[in-house]
Order: sequence, then C-alpha cells, then structure tokens
Amino acid sequence: PNHKLKTLVQFLKLSTVHSHRAMDDTLSCLALILRCLERFGTHKTWNEIFEFQMEQVVWPDYSLNDLCKNKVYRTIVEALRASELVQITYDGGSRKGQARTIRPIGLVRKSDDRDFLVAIEDGDSQTKRYFLNKISASAI
Repeated sequence: PNHKLKTLVQFLKLSTVHSHRAMDDTLSCLALILRCLERFGTHKTWNEIFEFQMEQVVWPDYSLNDLCKNKVYRTIVEALRASELVQITYDGGSRKGQARTIRPIGLVRKSDDRDFLVAIEDGDSQTKRYFLNKISASAI
C-alpha cells in the first residue's frame, strides 16, 4: 500500500524490534536492502539496479547543507544543530501566519519536495510536523 519502512519490513517478513528507534530502523534498512539485492540476483550490476529504480536519487537533494542556501532554512538548521529555540512564521495549520516558538528535533528531506521539520512548540510536549515550504520566516 505504501513504501514506508514498517510496511516494507512487514511485507518482506523481515525481523524487527521497534520502529522509529535509530538503531532498529538502521538494522531494518540494512535487512531491507540486502533482501532487495537478493531478489535482484547476484549477477546484476549497480547500474542495472539503478536503471530498474527508474528515478535517480541524488544525495545532495537530501543534504541539510543544501537547505542552508535559503536564509529561513539556514536559521532552522543552525537552531537544530545548537539545540536552540527558534521562532518561525508558519503559513499552515490552525494559526496561519502567526509566529511560533519551537524546538527543532529533526528535518526530513523528501524527493517529492515536501521536506518537513519535526519540532515541539514551546510550552507543548507533542511533536509536530511543519512543512518547510510553509515556513516564511525564522529567527533565533
């Protein structure tokens, strides 16, 4: 139904302990790529596997450094790296266009241009997702 790690692990009947835990997800990713390579066969070259993929994955497209070319995103990356609060103006959600003070936890780069920030709003305990293309301003 989708290409989420948990779905693929279940579909391929790979062993897993907990999802969304760094080491467990890393081991699941390793098991997944090994199973995929197994299914391709040992005679395939990397070029043939990439051709089968039908979409070229370009590593810089997923780099945090690439985000730093944009001033708004650079401030967020700096706050994330320094574990600091950052104020953003978010043009989505229930309070469109209002400033929010958040603590960034992580950034997720996606191939479909739907990158998002995982953060906790100051005074709240719940993690939330903020799409980068809806963040119009940021300041530490």
